Amino acid sequence: MDSWGVGLEFQKDKSSSLVIREEIETKVKYIMDPSSSKELRERARKLSNMATEAYDGYSKDNLNLFTQFLLK
Repeated sequence: MDSWGVGLEFQKDKSSSLVIREEIETKVKYIMDPSSSKELRERARKLSNMATEAYDGYSKDNLNLFTQFLLK
């Protein structure tokens, strides 16, 4: 998995260096199955909450001030 823990790594076919259909099918089934992708979904939810919290407050105020400045 990736460093944030919210992605899936696809294995490439050794002969063509492309991701084969069966690999994509396996990953899609994994994501669509709530029991197997529970950790992935929880981590994505936590990161989403962290991003929302980080945006609220000073960052949001500064972005709004900057936008207002640009619109003048």
